[in-house]
Amino acid sequence: MRWQPPGFDGGREITHYVVEQKGKYDLDFLEVYQTSQPLCEASLGDLREGQVYEWRVRAVNKAGLSKPSEPTDKHVAKHRNRE
Repeated sequence: MRWQPPGFDGGREITHYVVEQKGKYDLDFLEVYQTSQPLCEASLGDLREGQVYEWRVRAVNKAGLSKPSEPTDKHVAKHRNRE
């Protein structure tokens, strides 16, 4: 997945990003991935085929975690060789 960096970093350089995921039956978002650098992309694994997911991203800098981005639309996980 890829995203755009925030328009404002709060005055401190972004060090990395946290990706949060919510399944169809989950009550809240859970952290599932941290980038090792301030790159705006992640490759997520351990998705269950047929399961519905949403994601959101938080930027991290010396001040801590940002507010989360707006969640993505809901997506159904499919095997990558299937349409």
